[in-house]
Amino acid sequence: MRKHPAWFDTRRLTFRFYSLLGAAVLLLLVLALAGSHLAHRTMSAAAKLSQDGLGGIGHVIELQALLKRHQRLITDISTARNPNLVSATNGSLHDIEVRALALVSRAALTGEIERLVATLFARGADVDNLIEAHTTSANGNAFEAYLSQAITMEAVLAAEQKKRAAASKSLVDGLTLEASRLEVLAIGVLIVGLVVIGPLGLILFSDAIRRLRAVWCTLHQLASIDTPAPVPSLLDADEIGEMARTVQVFRDNALALSRNRNEVEQVNRWLDIALNNMARGISMFDSDQKLVLCNDMYRAMYALPDALTRQGTPATDILEHRKSRIVRVEYETPDTTPGATVTTAAERHAPPLVRPVDGEDSRAPLERFIAGGQMFSIYQYFDDGRIIALANKRLADGSWVAVHEDVTRDRQAEERIAVLAQTDALTGLANRRAFRDDLDRRCAAPGGPKDFAVHLIDLDEFKPVNDTYGHLAGDAVLAEVAKRLQGLVRDGDLVARVGGDEFAIIEIGAATTGAAAALASRVVAATAQPFALDEHWVVVGASVGIALAPEHGHSARDLLSHADLALYHSKQTGRGRHTVFEPAIANEADLQRALEVDLRNALELGQFELHYQPIVDAAHAEVVAFEALLRWRHPSRGMVPPMAFIPFAEASGLIVPIGAWALKQACRDAMTWPSNICVSVNLSAVQVHAGGIAETVAMTLAETGLSAKRLELEVTETLQLGDQPSAREQLLRLKSLGVRIALDDFGTGYASLSYLQRFPFDKLKIDRMFIADIADSRASLAIVEAVTSLARTLDMVTVAEGIETGEHLDRARAAGCVLLQGYLFSRPVPAHEVAALIGRHTQPKLTIAAA
Repeated sequence: MRKHPAWFDTRRLTFRFYSLLGAAVLLLLVLALAGSHLAHRTMSAAAKLSQDGLGGIGHVIELQALLKRHQRLITDISTARNPNLVSATNGSLHDIEVRALALVSRAALTGEIERLVATLFARGADVDNLIEAHTTSANGNAFEAYLSQAITMEAVLAAEQKKRAAASKSLVDGLTLEASRLEVLAIGVLIVGLVVIGPLGLILFSDAIRRLRAVWCTLHQLASIDTPAPVPSLLDADEIGEMARTVQVFRDNALALSRNRNEVEQVNRWLDIALNNMARGISMFDSDQKLVLCNDMYRAMYALPDALTRQGTPATDILEHRKSRIVRVEYETPDTTPGATVTTAAERHAPPLVRPVDGEDSRAPLERFIAGGQMFSIYQYFDDGRIIALANKRLADGSWVAVHEDVTRDRQAEERIAVLAQTDALTGLANRRAFRDDLDRRCAAPGGPKDFAVHLIDLDEFKPVNDTYGHLAGDAVLAEVAKRLQGLVRDGDLVARVGGDEFAIIEIGAATTGAAAALASRVVAATAQPFALDEHWVVVGASVGIALAPEHGHSARDLLSHADLALYHSKQTGRGRHTVFEPAIANEADLQRALEVDLRNALELGQFELHYQPIVDAAHAEVVAFEALLRWRHPSRGMVPPMAFIPFAEASGLIVPIGAWALKQACRDAMTWPSNICVSVNLSAVQVHAGGIAETVAMTLAETGLSAKRLELEVTETLQLGDQPSAREQLLRLKSLGVRIALDDFGTGYASLSYLQRFPFDKLKIDRMFIADIADSRASLAIVEAVTSLARTLDMVTVAEGIETGEHLDRARAAGCVLLQGYLFSRPVPAHEVAALIGRHTQPKLTIAAA
């Protein structure tokens, strides 16, 4: 590529062009100024020539003619000497005199000419007057004076005429000279212009034109798809270089487009395939509501002919085609309330549809939708049973895309879901949601709830059925309970399953306690009848709590709360019975809630303490361990028994921090005892299921310094090792620490033997109910002997609880119990009395504390 000199490349084409244009304008300006000067001179000379030259000569000639005529008239009057003739010519003479004087004034003649003309007219007047006076002699003299004056006047006018002719010739000669000069100037400017604009312009722009032509040729090649054509002048520093670089970008883009053309075409084919193989119909309309594109599914959904799927088809034409088959249209609008939450169809089971008002065409919403309304989606119901959902997305330019989907199956499924959402799958009864909706509706009725009863039913012994016979057997019992309950109610009553083994009834028309109690009695009696499970019969029973509307509440919340309190009272007072709510039950519940509130503050206020009951070996009655028992010293209620607050602690989860405190305190106290004495701490099932109990124990042992061998943890069968694999894992982790695990209250559960199979316990504690009857009941003695024999076989230690008499002691020893615990040895004592208790039981001779 040729390089241009620096002086050339640094001069921009624009500068060159405007410089050349400026020179041309300057030459034209000079020529225009010269022409203007000549024109001004010509106008001035013409005006002067017109006034003082040719115009003045004309005025002189005209004045000469008037004077000649005046002379003829005076001569005629003087010759005729007729007074009548004088009278006839006076008018003409007067007119000639007026015109002559006016002409002298207009022609700006010299003052001498004006004076001579006035004198001439005066001499003529003298002749005229003498003739009228018939004075002949005087007239002759006057006429001669007039003629003499006329001759003088002619001579003066002739001289004036020659003078003005000479002045006119001088002006014309001057104009001729100015014209000659202008001609020379014009020729000079033309020559300079041709030299400057022509050759110099060609010199300045010949290279630019050549380079522009080269760039144009490149553009022509690009337009002819000759994309590899090189672009010239890329390194030039002027406008052509900038143009060339722009063309280079265009060339590169054209090359890229050419290279990607096949890829773009392939992508377009893929897009076309994808669009026409979608499961949904797609249509797009421009801002004028005319079709831009649509896919095959869209055509098939509405059976559109080809004429209605062409680009540019109005949306109204397509709508008219399918309106004849639409039965109705429903549409839903988005919730625009601030803070509103949009839910899915699955959550609401059926979309909140806005239907046409009375008198409105059911298809009108579709037309408003097509016209650009704010509707979110539309459901079109066709005469063949199909339901097609239509949703659009309006774009910024006013065009919009619509998605069409056949939702017939989905809507049918939603309807089924709506039914299932209100039905319990196992029993076919109404579920909790349906029960609550019905209760809410009745409470919201005009005038408030009236004359119905709410029965909450809880099965009493259902869990053992599940655990013993399996969940399929439990499901069979629940299904049978549902049938029995449905057989007890009347039309209009609602029976619902509201929980695992919980049922509820809304009894319509139960205005009195007696009416409600009658149904509840039938429920208790019906559920108390045995249930057949293959070859087995099981008995569960039920407890019922009742609340009456409106006597016990006007809202669903109050009625359910009071019925639940009544149910809790039934279960607390023996189960298998019914209770109608009364204020005393609520007061009792309030007291329990207050107790729970105090319980939450008890740990922080340091109101808990541990008492210890000794465990002795059966052979020597020496203390080998102490069981730590939790006590709550309430500031106003005194010592609260464990059974009065432990259930609340477990239900609220407070047992976890309380249990952790008890564990740490027991380990601290044990560090003050002889090293051969262990401490036994009870673990709640809640603590184990909450997770992290192994970490808590390990941290406690590390902080207190107690050996793991001196710590025993007692658990009960409520851990449900079979149903909760995590509980078994937690116990195994505890054993890996070296801690011993004891199974408390053995023999009272329904799956004790299975527990022994599922987990290798270190110790079995035989429940006190067997020890209490061991002296009088052969069955109790046989059970104790069987347990101790089983424990020896499994390498487990047995502990007999509830040793209160010497006979209990003897029988327990005889039955093979290794360790003993009970009031015979000591009641639970505070920590500061443990040392003295150890001293008493380490004497050579056994000392038995008073019962």
